[in-house]
Amino acid sequence: MKGELSQTEQRYIHVVLEELTQYKVSKKDRDDVEQQLREHFQEAYEHGDEGLQTLGDAPSFVRDYLETNGVDFHNEIRNLRGKSTKKTPLLFIGVGIFIVTYLVSQWVLTLTLTTSFSPINDIPTFQYNIIYRIAENIWWNTILVLISLSIALFLSTIVTFLLKKRNAVGANR
Repeated sequence: MKGELSQTEQRYIHVVLEELTQYKVSKKDRDDVEQQLREHFQEAYEHGDEGLQTLGDAPSFVRDYLETNGVDFHNEIRNLRGKSTKKTPLLFIGVGIFIVTYLVSQWVLTLTLTTSFSPINDIPTFQYNIIYRIAENIWWNTILVLISLSIALFLSTIVTFLLKKRNAVGANR
């Protein structure tokens, strides 16, 4: 039957299948559409009609197919253009988790590994700052700040990745 199709009919089927691929229609559904189009063209030959005239152009055929199968066409177009509203909240959540984790990590390291809050700490020149100065020795302070940054970066990355994955799984349902 493939040899019996004209060039325009083969091109029409090819364009329809490419557009269905863009909209992430499954391979099985695309094969079904291809088979239905081939049968339509074959029946049109048998009745002496032009099969392309009854179908319209390929984009409108794809739009009709998506609408009849319950796919929100406008939502799919928006998704293809990359307008995702989920990225901005994930960014804010990731930054927020990073800041909170960094501050909590600095506080825990200050309480456990430094003498900053010790009553016997009588260094008058030491100015405590939870963001960047938690120990009186510069090398120890640098190590503790790098540990806090690493922990915060690791946790915020993991949480953001898991939230993104959960949102992606929820969107596919």
